[in-house]
Formats: sequence, structure tokens, C-alpha cells
Amino acid sequence: GAPPPASLLSPDRLIVNFNDACVYERDAVKLVPGHRTADLWLNDSCINFWFRVLEADLGGAAKRIQLMDPAVMAFMRFQADEEDLEDLGPQLQGRVAIAVPVNNSSGFFGTPSTHWSLLVCYRSEADEEPVFAHYDSMQPSNSKPALATAQKLRAALGLSANGEVQVVPVTMPQQRNGTDCGVYALTVAELLADVVGAGAEARAEGGAEPHADGGGEGRAANAATVAAGAAAEGEGAGAGAS
Repeated sequence: GAPPPASLLSPDRLIVNFNDACVYERDAVKLVPGHRTADLWLNDSCINFWFRVLEADLGGAAKRIQLMDPAVMAFMRFQADEEDLEDLGPQLQGRVAIAVPVNNSSGFFGTPSTHWSLLVCYRSEADEEPVFAHYDSMQPSNSKPALATAQKLRAALGLSANGEVQVVPVTMPQQRNGTDCGVYALTVAELLADVVGAGAEARAEGGAEPHADGGGEGRAANAATVAAGAAAEGEGAGAGAS
């Protein structure tokens, strides 16, 4: 239906607060076709809200994955110094996957972002070096910011500054319009949560969790599993290469 008159909207009205992830009127109206502020893009508040929902759905398995708040990602990329990154490190330890939403903003006061993708750091308890997989629905749009984010994330994990950072672009469905990038990124995050949840269940039943025991090959296989799930989701929605 038609959006409500602007006079009835209050940009600062809180719509929902879920585990401290707040969505306000100003966030929601961006998704209302025809509204004067609508660009039909998911912003960082909406993405963080859905991350917290996924985290809650995982229950006890949530401690195995970090779904990073986009605001924390922006701070990490553009303002964090070495001490800040060290402070961030402890909350990342013990995670087999760290999902970071990446955008193409040039800074807090730079060019506004126009594209979301998802960077996933796959880790294992046996191997020090992580695998960085980049899921981009408009490849290679975010390749440079993904690499910059991976470098910062690696430093936060306390790994040697001399190590080479490699970000692997993962083949996945490509968006057909200029607005669905956030939806694609969240779909990949949801599939990732499913993989981590399944691994935690196997671990609880005495089986092997691929992330922990498979080394680099196991982590790469999990990256491929998530990509295959994204492809299946894309086919179901009629998505294809742009």
C-alpha cells in the first residue's frame, strides 16, 4: 500500500530493540517504495538487527560464530589503532567463523557506501592462519574494501603482521538490480549460521566438526558449502548473473 504521510512519521521513533540492536523509523522507511527517503537499501541498523536474530536462533552454538556489527566493522577499518584492535581480539577467539559485512565507504566522513558484501574469516583450532572468503553479489565491486577489512581483522586476531593476507572471491549468484546487495549478504550469513549450527550439533553428538578438524581443506569446504547454499537460494528466487 501507499506509505504513510510524512507528517505521521517520526524518524527517531524506535520500532524494535532486539538484544540491543535498534531499528528506528528512519531505518524502516528507507525500505518503503515511494517514500521520499527510500533508497530500498538495507542499512547497517537493519543488518545488525538480523545478525542478532540469527545469533539468538543459534542458541549455544552462537559462541562458535561472530556476526559482526557493521558499526564495529566501520570503526575497525577507519579509526581503530593497534590498541583498539588488541581489545577487540578476545571476543573473536574461539570462533570458527567471523562474518563481517563490508561496504565501499571511503570513511566515516567520506563517500557514502553504495554496496554491501560479506567477508567470512574461517578459522580452526589447529591452524593459525585463517581462510578469508569474500561473498560479493556484484563481483568484484568490494574486493579492495574486503582486503582492507581482512588485514584489520587479521591484526585483531593477533596474527603476525608479516603474514600475507589472501581473500578468496567465492562464486555466488549475482544481483540483477542495484538494491539487493544487503539481502544477498544476509542470505549468506544465514547459510553460514546453518553450517556452524550443524557443526556444533555434530560436535555435541561426538562427531567431528569440519572447521576444527578439517584444517585448511575443511574450512575451504565449508566456504563452498555456504556458496552452494547461496546458489540454491538464488535459483529459487530466480537470481542470476547480472
